[in-house]
Amino acid sequence: MLRHIVMFKPRKFATEAEKQEKLVFMKEVFEDLPIHIPQIKFYEVGINQIESEYMLVINSLFENFDELRTYQAHPMHQKAVEMNKEVSESKIVADYYI
Repeated sequence: MLRHIVMFKPRKFATEAEKQEKLVFMKEVFEDLPIHIPQIKFYEVGINQIESEYMLVINSLFENFDELRTYQAHPMHQKAVEMNKEVSESKIVADYYI
């Protein structure tokens, strides 16, 4: 199984409340993906509870890299990625077999 972890660094927002609102919105968008993308074996989305540069985290599991690539190319995932560009300025990704 392939573990796929992504951590997003949010853009600067006018207020902390606005940042939190945007993070919650994106969390909900990403949480909706497993019902549309059968390649996802496990999917967890969270907002970091300690202040950090990287605040939105996705922890997911796939059979292999081919399944991950299918997920990444899926139209629903692509839509979420485009929406997240308005919220996040960068990301860190880790992929490893377990």
